[in-house]
Amino acid sequence: MTTRLQGEVEIELREYERVVSRGTHRETWRVQVEDEALSACAWPGARMESLDRQRGVVWERSITLSLPVGSIVELVIRTPMTQQRASALDHLMGRTSREVEHQRCRQFRVTASGKLVAVAPQTRR
Repeated sequence: MTTRLQGEVEIELREYERVVSRGTHRETWRVQVEDEALSACAWPGARMESLDRQRGVVWERSITLSLPVGSIVELVIRTPMTQQRASALDHLMGRTSREVEHQRCRQFRVTASGKLVAVAPQTRR
């Protein structure tokens, strides 16, 4: 993590997908831009490097970004859940059950030292 331009820092994020029981566990990153989120690998100037895979890992990569201090990055974690019974539409389509994926997100703020500090989740009213 090095300082780039005044007010910008370089950070490194890791994304991967690995095999777990009932499916795969995937962790990816997004960068908040106003009211939208952009995949970290699509961020302008992002540098990606494929990493050596360990046993059970489908893919793994390192992404280096230069971001303004105070930027918000979001870790998206997707894990498999138990199979759900098929809906009426699923039954008509010939599916007897369907895989359901659980997704949760955690937000972090980029500090001047290039560290990520967790942001408390906002409560909706």
